[in-house]
Amino acid sequence: MGWNYETSCEKCGAKVRIVERPMGVPGGKDKEQAYCPKCHALVAEHMTDGFIDAQLIPED
Repeated sequence: MGWNYETSCEKCGAKVRIVERPMGVPGGKDKEQAYCPKCHALVAEHMTDGFIDAQLIPED
């Protein structure tokens, strides 16, 4: 299981959860990006051997 954390989009203020989906491939790290599901601005960029996703956190 990969890591996950919450952040806010700097462009639109939406709350998003950043989730890593690791592949477990040794030596296969690349820089991956995740974009805000609401306005499509870059919200995260990490080196990983998998993928990262941004999921919108519903407002209460």
